[in-house]
Amino acid sequence: MNYTPKTEEQLAEDALLPDGTYDFQVMETDDRPSKKGNDMITLKLCVFDADGSQRHIFDYIAFGNNFGERKFRRAANACGLLETYNSGNLKAADFYGNSGKLLLKQRKGTDNYPFPKNIVADYLPREEGAPVITKPIGEIIDDDIPF
Repeated sequence: MNYTPKTEEQLAEDALLPDGTYDFQVMETDDRPSKKGNDMITLKLCVFDADGSQRHIFDYIAFGNNFGERKFRRAANACGLLETYNSGNLKAADFYGNSGKLLLKQRKGTDNYPFPKNIVADYLPREEGAPVITKPIGEIIDDDIPF
């Protein structure tokens, strides 16, 4: 067996998507306090690249600062939930199964997480008239399973 030895950092970099715009679908949601004790929602996203391959990315939207509150509104808009957001009744669970577009960036490792990773830089506004698409989570895409 031939292979080229790689470090953990190189392996992490190889798994990253390039910076850019991607389609996503929300796979899981959670409400819990942030490390600072502020309200926070966690979104587990299935991000689709140009080839249709999927990657899972977590986004943590913490409240208590302008950036988190802006990101929450933009995520709601991307998922077609702006009306619910404007009503003041949007919950993390409302995002489940919804889809949209986002701007993905690469981030170098930090003291808290030493390896590079993809992060959601921003959620992109839903184009006017664009349908809200919800796909069943866990849908079988290829049914040519050999067993």
